[in-house]
Amino acid sequence: DGQEDTWFCRDAIRWYFGEDQSLEELVANGRLLQMELYAHIFEEVRRKWPRASMALNWCYNEPWPTAANNSILSYPAQPKPGYYGVRKALRDQCLSARLYKMCWTAGESVQADVFVLNDLPRGLESLSYTVVLTDEEGQTLLDLGEHRSTECPGNTVCCCGTLSFAIPEGSGRKLWLEIRCERDELSNRYLLLNRGRTS
Repeated sequence: DGQEDTWFCRDAIRWYFGEDQSLEELVANGRLLQMELYAHIFEEVRRKWPRASMALNWCYNEPWPTAANNSILSYPAQPKPGYYGVRKALRDQCLSARLYKMCWTAGESVQADVFVLNDLPRGLESLSYTVVLTDEEGQTLLDLGEHRSTECPGNTVCCCGTLSFAIPEGSGRKLWLEIRCERDELSNRYLLLNRGRTS
């Protein structure tokens, strides 16, 4: 098919993030993409409990120096951002948002289903959380209000409802959907890429 960068995935990285200005930016965007995709995969498998019970990434660590692969640890045992994305997705308890895609256009309507993931044997009480959409600098673009989770028994996944909003006009390329829980260790955030205006 003429693709020369099978493992590096340069074309895929540029499809998500646009043209890069340097090799360093290309690598950083690739690592960010790996982190977000692995986190989405692991959280989605957890949300499907009990119909699915686990996911495994293809490659955990690099046994020797290499330019590109799916590992989450670089040689010699240096964590990549993907490692932290997987670790975050596998916390015993957290709030989790199901987003149906990563790339959006300005004005497009976004829906995100919010869940409580509870892998501990004890139940989790109802908790207050706020949801905001922020830009790369952490500035709030949209305040989606305060919400309350359902009580979630032990070893259970509980749906809390659906968020709906539109991608703001004039917002930057990288946006973050942040779920800020009163118990900060349960908070979460998700990358949304703004690909510009709708046609």
